[in-house]
Amino acid sequence: AIGESGEQLPANQILAIRILNSKEYHEAKEKIMLPLDELLFSIKERTQKSIKQRDDNLENAFNALFALLFFGALAFIVVIFAINKKILSPISNLMKTILSFKQGEDDAIKAKYYNDEIGLMFKHFFEMKTKQDENHAIINKLGQTDPLTNTLNRRAFFDISERLIRLLNRSEGNLSLMILDIDFFKKINDEHGHLIGDEILKHFVKNVKKIIRESDVLARYGGEEFIIMLPQTDKNGALKLAEKIRRSISDHAYEYKKETIKITASVGVSEYVKDEKIELLIQRADEALFMAKKEGRNGVKAK
Repeated sequence: AIGESGEQLPANQILAIRILNSKEYHEAKEKIMLPLDELLFSIKERTQKSIKQRDDNLENAFNALFALLFFGALAFIVVIFAINKKILSPISNLMKTILSFKQGEDDAIKAKYYNDEIGLMFKHFFEMKTKQDENHAIINKLGQTDPLTNTLNRRAFFDISERLIRLLNRSEGNLSLMILDIDFFKKINDEHGHLIGDEILKHFVKNVKKIIRESDVLARYGGEEFIIMLPQTDKNGALKLAEKIRRSISDHAYEYKKETIKITASVGVSEYVKDEKIELLIQRADEALFMAKKEGRNGVKAK
């Protein structure tokens, strides 16, 4: 056999080449390599399984971690929502209500409260506020009401009348006023005593209230004098109403035990002129009242 460089190869080398190229060698080699290939395939398969198992474990761990974080976040949100609903929001509402109440606002809405410590504070606060509102209403009524006749007092009358006049100046309509005075009231007090005089004042008011409308404003102006503001009423309407009141007072004497006390009243009427001051409107009615008294009392006059 000749090598690549052209020299003669040794006999053992020639034999080796023949063996490497022989069928027997390849069959023997195949027998040797087959278990190795199977081993390598088995190792590869195990390695792939291990890698897949590791990837599956990592994915499961990631999913578990994600689920844990998700449910943890969800639980956190639920807890925050519950804390806000049960604690923070009620406290905030209570503080706002207390501050508005402190600033003098009286329209605080009674909030929903829970059966816990904060709810107990809400309950006690609104119980206190309700009691104070009731006391304020009583005090306000006492401040605006004549305690004997249960009519408006002079101050309340002026407050309401000024509002009515401002409203009338912005719209169309009429407004009249009348002043009523019980005739010879001092004589009644002197003859029958002040207690009877007080009862006669209440009797007088009771009769007047039966005739006037709910929209009319009745007040005790002073002593035995009463004043009535008549919205949406002109002078003629006021005169008719005043005459009706005068007749009713005259026709309904006050009965005391077996004694009958005759009562009469004089009335002065005036009608509002646009942009006129309330004091001038009262002054004209008072002048008309003076005219009614001067002409013999138990009469009605207008100016």
